[in-house]
Amino acid sequence: MPLIVSGDQGRTDPVPGLASLFAHTPMAVAVLEGSQLLHRWANRRWVERLPGQMDPAGVLGKSLGSVLPEGEGELLALCRRALSSNEAQPFHDLHVHGAQGEVLLSGVAQPHAGRVVLQVQAELRRLAPANAGELDFGDQVLEQIPHPVVVLNRIGRVLRANNKARTRFGVEIGQRGDDILVASDLRNEQGEPVTVRSVEIAKALVGETIEMRGSARDRLLGERRECIIHSGPVMKDGRVVAGLVISIDVTDLRRLERAKDEFLNIAAHELKTPLTAVRAYLQLAQRRGAADPKVGELIQSAVHGTYRMQRLIADMLDTARLETGRLRLQTERCDLARIVLDVEERFRRYLAEGRTISVQVEAPLLLDGDPVRLDQVIGNLLSNALRHGPPGKPVRISARRESNLAIVEVADEGEGVPPEFVPRLFERLARGASAKGDGLGLGLFLARNLARLHHGDVTVDPGNGRGARFALKLPLAG
Repeated sequence: MPLIVSGDQGRTDPVPGLASLFAHTPMAVAVLEGSQLLHRWANRRWVERLPGQMDPAGVLGKSLGSVLPEGEGELLALCRRALSSNEAQPFHDLHVHGAQGEVLLSGVAQPHAGRVVLQVQAELRRLAPANAGELDFGDQVLEQIPHPVVVLNRIGRVLRANNKARTRFGVEIGQRGDDILVASDLRNEQGEPVTVRSVEIAKALVGETIEMRGSARDRLLGERRECIIHSGPVMKDGRVVAGLVISIDVTDLRRLERAKDEFLNIAAHELKTPLTAVRAYLQLAQRRGAADPKVGELIQSAVHGTYRMQRLIADMLDTARLETGRLRLQTERCDLARIVLDVEERFRRYLAEGRTISVQVEAPLLLDGDPVRLDQVIGNLLSNALRHGPPGKPVRISARRESNLAIVEVADEGEGVPPEFVPRLFERLARGASAKGDGLGLGLFLARNLARLHHGDVTVDPGNGRGARFALKLPLAG
């Protein structure tokens, strides 16, 4: 295979020796010189892999950057690094978008006498089918996924895409990821445009799995759709070689959720008004007295029932406010120890026979928070412990300072939380098998989310048969 050579013939030059060496090599070889990496010579295999119908002699004197396909910028970076460091820069399974499509390259950029000898082995494996009819196993798997799926290489170009991605977002093999995102107008949950260089996508290309909520314009439906974007790495031999991106349309699901939340909100408000009137009439009857003591007890039970119903309705309303971002804190400097004692005293008045509460408080525990909401958090934790703890065994509540945190612990002596239920414990409407009473499964959900609004959290030690221990952790005032 002939070697194309340029340069003065009258001076000593290592190029002819290199030409002889690489005349019959099966590799694509180019010798580059100067800071611009100009082609000094190249064999025909090198020229054939470049885009266009370039004559072999036409590449001489041209810079590497001017003839490489746009997607092979990593080769240019390797050659520059070899020239500046005077050290060989080997590469293996390098993903590039060459003139013949997506390929994996191996080879080396070797410095030699002030020049760089770039040797590229034969392309190891084509990553995209030569035509749409040649679907391999991986493509067939992608076609069975009922959501748009795109595989991006390390420089953000499309390696693979299923039919859903092509029809709904106009994705094409070899297309720049940025062009897809601009065309689909992908935005995150805050309404900000997402690019290939965004943190969410970049994390997938360095080995992290991420989930992002947002919206995109669907070309097929002609409207913006809400979606969840899952992005993760594709690994080979322990290295990240690509990123997988899946878009799941959740528009209809979100509409159902909003309709449900709106219904709960309206229902709670409609129940609240007559319930207030019922409680007022019962309290009036209680104050006027009754000749029969049993009637008085029945009225008292009815009053307590209205309080329980009001608490359930309040939980429903607060859940709706949390999920729509309408719950606001009324923050002030308050003593968490005092709030703990107030909650314990209130619960003690209505304890069933045989139930006790043990309290131990370190005071003061000053912090900036909403005292009403903090009362609600501690009340929900205490109510949960009483619901799950066995009769005759005390529920323990303590409050202490630990470094810059205030920690309130609520513990019972029940069976603890089953391991399989722990991941769902703080979800909305989650109720354990041993739950007793009239709870809706909103108490722990509200407790954790209200704590997080205060820049804190609620954690749990499941107990494993020795009783669960919940801890509210909040930052103390500076």
